[in-house]
Amino acid sequence: MASAEDTILRKLEWYRAAGESSERQWNDLLGICRTAKERLDFNYLHRWASYLKLDDLLERLLAESTL
Repeated sequence: MASAEDTILRKLEWYRAAGESSERQWNDLLGICRTAKERLDFNYLHRWASYLKLDDLLERLLAESTL
């Protein structure tokens, strides 16, 4: 089973690959963040998002998930 962090990163990749237009992927991401936010390893997320060139999407996701 994939960790919440790996699921977030994979879904961010899918979201980007789909032209950042899939509401379903984005809503899934928001749900994961809101549910697991207290347990997420943010260092891991930031490190891999940077490596995968997804930092902008991760920052947007984290900002929106706190609304």
